[in-house]
Formats: sequence, structure tokens, C-alpha cells
Amino acid sequence: MTGPAPKHPSRRARANQPAPGVTRLPVAGRSGKAPAWPLSADLSLFAEKRVADAMVCEAEEALDRETDGRKRRTLTKALEKAMVQAEKLGAIIEASADAELGLWSSLWGTPQATEWERTHAHRAVAMFVRFQIRAENGNIEAAKEARMWSDRLGLNPLALHKLKQEVERSDAAETQGDARRSSSPAAPAKKRAAKKAAADPRAGLYAVS
Repeated sequence: MTGPAPKHPSRRARANQPAPGVTRLPVAGRSGKAPAWPLSADLSLFAEKRVADAMVCEAEEALDRETDGRKRRTLTKALEKAMVQAEKLGAIIEASADAELGLWSSLWGTPQATEWERTHAHRAVAMFVRFQIRAENGNIEAAKEARMWSDRLGLNPLALHKLKQEVERSDAAETQGDARRSSSPAAPAKKRAAKKAAADPRAGLYAVS
């Protein structure tokens, strides 16, 4: 079965025109390297790590001083908990810098990045990256912040709509859409109905007064 006839270039051009007031973003995304990372290290993580290390030291000193067996067991559990927290924060600090740069680099290849570059929104994108990485490490408050920055930057369909932005459709996507419509269950039925109407001799009759 042959597919639909290709659209005339003028018709395709009209279909690709954005609605009034809507900014069209290139489907291929932004080209080139990502800008330099604009933020310093996540100092809040380092502060949390210092507090956790201090709690480990305090727990160790209290355990050394205590002679009561029951209290020592309680202090031992507290020490283990503090050590786990300190180790967790150390691992997060070690991995976060690479994770931030990886997400930063991938975001600057998206269609939305062309608009960020035009409006100099580099630090806003960096703030989203920072909160997003912290959220992925289990920080609930950071997840809320990441969601807010995601909306501001148009990183989901609803946010794009609110910002009056849309990603342009490629010729390939439009062709695929035409192919899907032509192969839908309703398409053969419409063709059969058209052939039947053409073969009916009554189709050419009309009433005269």
C-alpha cells in the first residue's frame, strides 16, 4: 500500500508556523559545548559533613568514658549511626561534582537551552542542576526546589506551554505522523466507502426542477 502524497512545501511551511506569541525551539537542540559551570562547590554538603564528623568524635569520646554496659550499648548504636551518616555524606560529596557536570552538559544540548542562552539563564540552570542532584541523593527539600526550577526553565510539557514555548516538529516526525494516520484502522474503511460511492451510478444523478 502506498503512503499519502507528500505535502506541498508551502503547506508544510504554514503548518510549521508557531502560534502568535509562541517561541519555537529547534528540535535538534543547542549545538556546541556546554558553558562553564558557574557555581562553586556545594558548601552546605561540606558543612553537613563537618557536623557529622563532630558527632562521630563526640560519640567516641562518650563511649570511652562510659563504663556502664547498658549505656555503652546505647552509645555504640549512636556512634554507628553517626559514622554511617558521615560516610554517606562523604560519598555524596565525592560523587556530586561529577554528577552535576554530567547533568549540566546534557541539559545544554536540549531545545530549551537555546532560549536559556539567549536570556543568559546560566545560573538558573545551574541551580536546577544542584537541587536535582541533591534530590536524587534523597534530599526531599531539594526535590521541591528542583521541581520549581524545572518549571521556570520549561523542562516539562506543561511548563513549556506556560512559557509560550514549543519544540518544532521535524519533517521526519511529520512524515511518520502521516504514515500512522494512513495505516490506522479507519483509513481502509474510508477508502472502501469512497470506491463504493464512485461505483454507484446514482452518485452522478441530481434532481432538476
